[in-house]
Amino acid sequence: MGITPKQESELDRLYQTTLLAKSGERSLLGGRATVVHHFKAGRYNSIRWFVPIGIPLTQTQHTNIHGSGAKFLETRIYKLLGKKWLGSVERQRNIIIKTSDLDYEKIKAHILGERENYV
Repeated sequence: MGITPKQESELDRLYQTTLLAKSGERSLLGGRATVVHHFKAGRYNSIRWFVPIGIPLTQTQHTNIHGSGAKFLETRIYKLLGKKWLGSVERQRNIIIKTSDLDYEKIKAHILGERENYV
């Protein structure tokens, strides 16, 4: 098992295009979304493609959430999505799975709405 670099790139593109389409290209924080932020998931985190953490943002908002505006924007996101959402994100982050054990087909099905989860 495991995901090849090519599959990783394919999943990143699918995640972006699918979640932007679902959002109607509307940023959660207002404006036209051009990017989906992986909320609380690093590049090599096992929940990187978990749909509920995908936050549609404008490019400026995305730049700011990785910089000096992070705390302010995260607080706004928490208020908009609520404690139940944040709890589900934290539960997912606590599931330990090695990146090498991730399954490309399960992740793809999850992004496309065919599976609730992939871990």
